[in-house]
Amino acid sequence: MGMRKRIIVIALLLVNTFCFAQDHLYSQFFNAPIYLNPALNGQFEGKLRMSMIYRNQYTTIPGNFNYISAAIDYNIPKFGGGFGLMFTRSSEGLAYLKNN
Repeated sequence: MGMRKRIIVIALLLVNTFCFAQDHLYSQFFNAPIYLNPALNGQFEGKLRMSMIYRNQYTTIPGNFNYISAAIDYNIPKFGGGFGLMFTRSSEGLAYLKNN
């Protein structure tokens, strides 16, 4: 590896980035393998896998929390993996906080 590449790699490793996020809270997270671990794309027997998970939390109070995730992934045996897409949406409380 050339000196220029080493400097770029070291600079990228030293960059300090702050990220703030909130994860969806699913009780049965194991039913959404892509959500659990994105590296599981294409790690199954078959060609195509689709999954969807939904949670409706605090249904007895006004402004309940709704979370939904849908994923699809495709297995490429020659590649030893695959590729996939995942969509998530949340609606939280009376303040109408919505994220896609």
